[in-house]
Amino acid sequence: MRIWSRRAPLFVAVVLAATTSGLAGCAGLFDRYPNAEKPADMAGTWTHESGRLTLNEDGTFEMTDMPRWVTLGDTSATGLGSVSCTGTWSLNVEVQNFHLSSMEADCGGHGFATGRQDEMTIAFGINGGSGDPRCYELVRDGSDLTPRGVEDCIQYN
Repeated sequence: MRIWSRRAPLFVAVVLAATTSGLAGCAGLFDRYPNAEKPADMAGTWTHESGRLTLNEDGTFEMTDMPRWVTLGDTSATGLGSVSCTGTWSLNVEVQNFHLSSMEADCGGHGFATGRQDEMTIAFGINGGSGDPRCYELVRDGSDLTPRGVEDCIQYN
């Protein structure tokens, strides 16, 4: 019985090439991105369409033209306009989540320091954790990434 033929090395090479190619295509699922090791890592201006969130190193924030449904964490509240306000923010480094507090009604919220394609992004928690909580993503001002919205709710690293 002949176990190894002349074509076996070619077969092995083709299988290895296909496997390597397949794994390389999955690399996007496991992108590493910079974690926020301290609040200063998140400081800066973050945008999504006309909405802007500026996180200052001193723990204050300014929010401009953010959809009210995002700050309320309720996708059923679309059509309620936008909110602009100021307040304070904090970051829990261990779990990469941030919290916005304001004395102004309907302003605030919480979300995650996350990312993709080697860039940090931040995303608000929507619908109290049902489904994917990262349904409204903001990218750092000047980024080439297109922010994801509720229509793109998917798990990503």
